[in-house]
Amino acid sequence: MNKDFELLLNFVGIGDPKNSIWFVGIEEAVEINPDAENYNNIIDRCRHNNIYVEPNEILNDHNKYLSEGKRYTQIYNFMSALVLELFEFDKKDFKDHIDYRNNKLLQKGSRVFLAELYPLGKKSVKENHQHLHKFGIKNYNEYIDIIKKYRYDIVYNYWLKSKPLITICFGKNYWDEFNRLFKLSREQSELILKNKFCFYKYKKIVLTPFFGHGAISYHDIIQLAQIIKEKQIFL
Repeated sequence: MNKDFELLLNFVGIGDPKNSIWFVGIEEAVEINPDAENYNNIIDRCRHNNIYVEPNEILNDHNKYLSEGKRYTQIYNFMSALVLELFEFDKKDFKDHIDYRNNKLLQKGSRVFLAELYPLGKKSVKENHQHLHKFGIKNYNEYIDIIKKYRYDIVYNYWLKSKPLITICFGKNYWDEFNRLFKLSREQSELILKNKFCFYKYKKIVLTPFFGHGAISYHDIIQLAQIIKEKQIFL
């Protein structure tokens, strides 16, 4: 692997990590291509473990996608809905979860953080990585080996240092990887709502379906928040 990939490997995520609500996804839905015009900007943003979302950044991105006839990610919507159910003190300051998404989510002081399992983004998890060789990586198997050997420990140690209030990992097909990342024991898990959610109360971690593509609803989010409160995971 080359130096740029080392930077991406050590970049944990976006938002406010300490004493916060952590979300952990699979990978960014934006392709990272060393030949793209914005590549240097992406690399510059990854020179630290985390960055913050700038004011109006999400709203501007949302409007840009719509103007180009593209669909914007639903992930931020579901994250915002859950945050407002858990951080009830924020509810009075925002009209709804979309208002919160546009004006506070992942910004400095939000106490919300988003990390990813894998450092190289692409438009869909179903697609193949087209640019691995440009990062000094021979093939997908080598990429995954590097992730498991180095990145999981990087993210896990940063997570330990940040001491999150709770951690929400979304993407049911990747539950085994979340278990591996956070060193979870299935014997200590509890499945809730017909196996839709998996709780690890001793580590304050919840595994959920993916935040989009019809895998989860806003009713599910409200139920999830209620269960978290009832189980006193979020303290």
